[in-house]
Amino acid sequence: MILAFESLLPSFLLILFGFGLSRSPLLPAALWEGIERLNYYVLFPALLFVTLARADLASAPIGPMAGAMVLAILLVAGGMLASRRWWMSLPNVDGRAFSSHFQGAIRWQTSVALALAATLYGREGLALGAIGVAAMIPLLNLLSVAVVASYGASTPPSRRALAQELARNPLILSVLAGAALNASGVRLYGPAVETVDLLGRGALGVGLLLVGAGLAPATLRLRLDIGLVVVVKLVLMPILMIGFATLFGVEGVALGVVAISSAVPTASNAYLLARRLGGDAPLMSAIITVQTVVAFATLPTTLWLIGAT
Repeated sequence: MILAFESLLPSFLLILFGFGLSRSPLLPAALWEGIERLNYYVLFPALLFVTLARADLASAPIGPMAGAMVLAILLVAGGMLASRRWWMSLPNVDGRAFSSHFQGAIRWQTSVALALAATLYGREGLALGAIGVAAMIPLLNLLSVAVVASYGASTPPSRRALAQELARNPLILSVLAGAALNASGVRLYGPAVETVDLLGRGALGVGLLLVGAGLAPATLRLRLDIGLVVVVKLVLMPILMIGFATLFGVEGVALGVVAISSAVPTASNAYLLARRLGGDAPLMSAIITVQTVVAFATLPTTLWLIGAT
């Protein structure tokens, strides 16, 4: 258990450092938005592209991993939608709040997951984590946009607008480009690849700082609905995803990466989506903050229970 915690400690310390740095006069609040855009549109795509382009995917259990991840997400998402009337019967929960609960239950913090996979398993873990990005990001974006738009205050986007948003997603595009290059066998000019690699090396550290900067302790609330969403995301989701992966024969490093992907807190940009489409953004911020704090305990426990460290 101690080994599992120590393995994850550097990532958690960077999150705490990002939180402190964002509250210091060194970096103005307006600058963090630019850093987030740089990481989302440049650094992270560069990391995913180079990782997949260089990875040995021939022996990777791509199908079983992707299947386990997708099935777990669909099961939790279906359960949330089926029980939406019950959720909305809870105190202070309306349609806008439910849309935040939905995002909190199914989405994952990509920065944290990839950083932990790289720390624990090196390049192999990072490559397998990129497979998780390819499997989950399109589905999670589709489900989240659809539900927030349907239950939020804004006008739901058209199918065409939704398709365009997915088609422009830089993480999806970089994963597809890297995988296509890997499959083609084409070798890019060495200095060009190293240039992209240098860009990508900053993504994980910057991503963790951004997670910390996005934490909002002022939004913390002792509410039943928030506690239930934490249980769904940090307990039920790992049980389902790890269970499916084990059933499909995933083991070793691949199982560890599945466990990490299932047990990280929800995505920070869920707040931006809630704000843009009329969801309950303050509640979304509270859910992200509570899950991140609780994950300090649940994530090492999850990895220790499956013997991943």
